[in-house]
Amino acid sequence: MSNPKVWRRVVYLKWKDTAPPGAVAMAFNIHKSFPRLIPSVLSVSEGMTFTSLADGGGAYPGVAAGEQNKGFHSAIEIILSCSTTAEMTTKYFEHPAHMAAAKIIDPLIEDAWAMDWLEDRDTLLVPSSAVSVMKHLVFFQFEEAATQAQRSALFAAWRALPDQLPHVLAVSCGEPIRWDRGDKRGFHAGLVVDLALSSSDGVQEICEYANSHAYQKINSTLLAPIRKNYVVIDFAEHRFGTGTGATSKL
Repeated sequence: MSNPKVWRRVVYLKWKDTAPPGAVAMAFNIHKSFPRLIPSVLSVSEGMTFTSLADGGGAYPGVAAGEQNKGFHSAIEIILSCSTTAEMTTKYFEHPAHMAAAKIIDPLIEDAWAMDWLEDRDTLLVPSSAVSVMKHLVFFQFEEAATQAQRSALFAAWRALPDQLPHVLAVSCGEPIRWDRGDKRGFHAGLVVDLALSSSDGVQEICEYANSHAYQKINSTLLAPIRKNYVVIDFAEHRFGTGTGATSKL
């Protein structure tokens, strides 16, 4: 019987200045092999962000260089068939393929920031392999006065976005699991928005999402009153899979 929960892990990465571009590209390829080599890994998405640029490469007018991504260069999103920290340790981190990858990749990394949360597998939808995706990843820190009711209302509004915006394929959000391999910077929520990609870099898609009435309403009424800090990583993932439909089950 499959696990009723899935574990979503998002890691922001800052690569060392001395890390050769070819070695970083090889690290990406190694990560993409995880679903084939590690049974608990259901999917992997990874890319370099354009939010390090002034104006977020055009997606965020008026934003200074590095303001959105706070120095992180890329992000990896991993979905796993695990529901506890013990399972994550034994089925993922201690798997021989992961341990071998860490020996190659960890020396290239200057800083890493992970956030983990659980989701119901029965309701989980992800972009299909036939659809190219703009990945919008955000870590949020809330004001100390933010209530659980405010957080729950915000999460519910985020999760309702695919029903309101056709180009929003899927949304995942959650409060971080506190453990030794998770968030240690005092942030309170992670958000992943999958946007249907039709442009070359995803800037157009981010602009349409950020300027939509649905997003602006959430931002002004639910997010802005409790948001203290945030860090954004955006990247385009061009896929060439086969099949039909915009989303699929894992």
